[in-house]
Amino acid sequence: MTTQDLELDQLTEELNKVREEIEEIKHDYHAFTFLCYKYFYKLGKELDSEDYDDIHTDGANDGGIDAIYSDQDSSTLSLIQSKLHQSQPGPNDIIDEFLKMERTLKDFDQMKTSRYNQKVTELLTEKMTYLPEEIRFVYFHSSPINEEVKKIVQDRMKEYGFPSEYRFVIYDYNDIISEIESLHNPKKYVNSGEVKWIESDGFLKRDNNMMLNLSAKSLKRLYNLEKDNLFAQNLRFYVKNSKIDPKLKDSIKVNSSDNKQNMFWVQHNGITFVCRKASVDGNTIKLKDFSLVNGCQTTTLIGKTDFDNDLYIPCKIVMPDNENCSDEELDNLVAITAEGTNSQKPITLRDLKSNKPEQEKIKKLLEKVGITYISKRGTLTKKGDKTLSNDYYAQLYSSFFLQEPGSAHDKTSLFASDDKYKNIFGKGMDLSFAKSIRDLLFLSDYYLKFVKKQKQSDANLFDSKEMSILTKSKFQVFALVAILLKYYKYSKSKPWEDIIVDKSITGELFPSNIDKNSEDFSMNLDSLLIEIVQTIAKVYDEGTHKSVNNFIITESNYKEILTELRKLIRLPKKDKEIKSYMSVFGV
Repeated sequence: MTTQDLELDQLTEELNKVREEIEEIKHDYHAFTFLCYKYFYKLGKELDSEDYDDIHTDGANDGGIDAIYSDQDSSTLSLIQSKLHQSQPGPNDIIDEFLKMERTLKDFDQMKTSRYNQKVTELLTEKMTYLPEEIRFVYFHSSPINEEVKKIVQDRMKEYGFPSEYRFVIYDYNDIISEIESLHNPKKYVNSGEVKWIESDGFLKRDNNMMLNLSAKSLKRLYNLEKDNLFAQNLRFYVKNSKIDPKLKDSIKVNSSDNKQNMFWVQHNGITFVCRKASVDGNTIKLKDFSLVNGCQTTTLIGKTDFDNDLYIPCKIVMPDNENCSDEELDNLVAITAEGTNSQKPITLRDLKSNKPEQEKIKKLLEKVGITYISKRGTLTKKGDKTLSNDYYAQLYSSFFLQEPGSAHDKTSLFASDDKYKNIFGKGMDLSFAKSIRDLLFLSDYYLKFVKKQKQSDANLFDSKEMSILTKSKFQVFALVAILLKYYKYSKSKPWEDIIVDKSITGELFPSNIDKNSEDFSMNLDSLLIEIVQTIAKVYDEGTHKSVNNFIITESNYKEILTELRKLIRLPKKDKEIKSYMSVFGV
């Protein structure tokens, strides 16, 4: 039996495994799609029916797209076409498939979706709402494809002048077998390599382990030689992050060009190698049987970034007591080190802001109105404390005060943009405003209880679509409450456009003499929430919206909701009703 026969048997075996994992798969060509998905996007992890629902689109009127995969960490959208054929495709065959997928994407950009099946329409519409920074058109084929054919395809696709964020990727039989093999039998260590260290800085030594400053240029050379082989024992390979990566790359360039090597050293945590042996020869460290177990992102971006002057990187090198230890002992050392250096919860964008002066000021003011403000994850609280995290504070502020409920659904973005952060946290805050936040948090808690009550109720106040809106549109609801509060309590005499941008809300939202436990309070606030949800649902019904998720994150849809609300309160009867509901706010 030849090597290729063995590999064909392996491919058949893997197809059978996929069919066992996902019972919905009825055909081998569908199994092949999921085999490719399993090894190229799921790192070989076992699949289930949820994966089938998440990505599968193949069928009549699929626009040439068999599966859709969105990686929000790397801000990448992959449109996948797979072919289970024995005959090798020519350049035109592959190009035709790429162009078909590209035309489908263009149709969706222009909202021309009626010709496509429901699954493509739902999935592609949903995934496009995340605004991917890179779109990959991926072609898998079960036969080998000549390298010259691949080159012709890539050259021809460049001639079309597609947007720079488009990538056209081809994987053939050999690529697929190689990927399966690498995940089943991964290369554990790089046999040998070397890096330079900053000899004048000296190093710390503990038993066989060392801490020293490494030359970034020598690390770049090592990366260019070994690429992902360096990270075989890392807990994960490099994952592109559109929010963090540009700042890291900028710090590499700026600190290098301005001779600010010390600042780069201060700003970065460093990297960790585990190796069987490390020997120092002048300013060179020679490594044997090694892997980088922490610092994958830093190393990858150093490897991919051009910079002028060298930079210093804190580096830990961990070795066993005996270089002749067994492979199992070395593996155990790697596991312990990798877990220890990676097990801390990842630093998020909200964590990076946690020590800012404005966070401490907000914390002190909210303490005065009985709220424990949590700017750092892991903050200890007492049972019964009323708590508010800084990311939920940002979401409430964005929806209620800034009138941007669509943006509020993406809490990460509120910390990623310096302008947004300043608009939310950089404004002056006093005790009166702290009371507004306290009452807004009460409204939020009340709303969650209201949603739960409706889900458990047999009264059927909402149909299934309205229930979906009720569940997912809380920030739109809070924003509309703010509009009504300004209209009835503060600025009814102002033009509607001025009311929308007015920022006069401050102090208690619910007057202190209002009994929040009374039946009247609950009846009026419930009625107000019902009116608002039904208003949102009316706008949703009158549009051509594909999903509630897409509808609520789009700010232009909120403007339509405001217009509908304005029409509603112009009706004398409705105006009177809503004003009576607003009595809970002292109107």
